[in-house]
Amino acid sequence: MLCDDCERFFNKYETMFTNKFFDSYIKTGKIKRRVTKQMWFFNYCLSVNWRVLYDDIYNEHSFEGDYPYDGFVDYEAQLSGYLNNLKNGLECNTSQFENYVFKISELTQDGSIIKLFESLLYGYCIYNPTYYFYLTCTYYKGLLFVTEFIDKKVIYISTIKDIWSRKHRRRYLMREIFAEDIIEQARLAAQQYNENITNKLKMDIKNRYYSE
Repeated sequence: MLCDDCERFFNKYETMFTNKFFDSYIKTGKIKRRVTKQMWFFNYCLSVNWRVLYDDIYNEHSFEGDYPYDGFVDYEAQLSGYLNNLKNGLECNTSQFENYVFKISELTQDGSIIKLFESLLYGYCIYNPTYYFYLTCTYYKGLLFVTEFIDKKVIYISTIKDIWSRKHRRRYLMREIFAEDIIEQARLAAQQYNENITNKLKMDIKNRYYSE
């Protein structure tokens, strides 16, 4: 999805992610929150979730014809513009994006769901109409990386604006959203897995039949 120059540029963030965050997480099972607040980590999350966002809009055609579609198109344009400016050494405005990192065990106590998402690399987009959240998320090795797009064209009523202005409250809202969503995503993932197994068995039987 990226040209060679971009791959080389953003690979440095992937290397830092592995060396400064992921290796430690694998060993200890703990998230170093001070690391997640660093700028390189912020940029790593954006570069990963941009790929999910672009794929969801332009390859999977998600939300096409639905109300959130234009918002996600604007989200992708703003995010790709940010990443291009970053690569070219230009001024970058970070105010429209926020990242969150959760352990799956923060979202559910269901051991089967936790185990399922430990083995998945999985991403998609969500629009939450209650709080006008445009979200892109990636699940990886028992972790959930969420990027929020703050649509500044939206005018919030005072009660929501108060919530919006409190970062810790927004994190709480994200956790609540994904605590509900992860159950549905686990169901869909298990359904897809069962369908893949069934299709493989059918193909094996068909190949055996014709070989005999």
